[in-house]
Amino acid sequence: MRKNMGFADKKYEQLFQRAFVFNSISLAKDSVPKREKSELFIEFQKNSFGQINLYYFEGITCNSCMNTISAKFIEIDDVLSVSMTIDFSEILIVSKAEIPLKKLQEIVSYDKKYKINKVK
Repeated sequence: MRKNMGFADKKYEQLFQRAFVFNSISLAKDSVPKREKSELFIEFQKNSFGQINLYYFEGITCNSCMNTISAKFIEIDDVLSVSMTIDFSEILIVSKAEIPLKKLQEIVSYDKKYKINKVK
């Protein structure tokens, strides 16, 4: 049974709804005092219709660059969603079928400092 946590749970659902079915979102019960009432516990299951792949990403230093790369990846056929970590070091791609790494590398090759590798 889902507990409504407000804005935070909606934000997470928007990011991951194409990849996962959310079973529950609630406040974490065993947080350290410093993070008490600010951490969420999320229970979900992977959707069976798609691929979820995590990649290391190097070279991005700002939100504008992140948005440009994300937009380029979302334009690929079969890509459902793209999410990048706040420090720009990892990118999660949800797609109907796995996108070849070579294709992703070609897309980012316009800037020599950009490098993408699959997390194993």
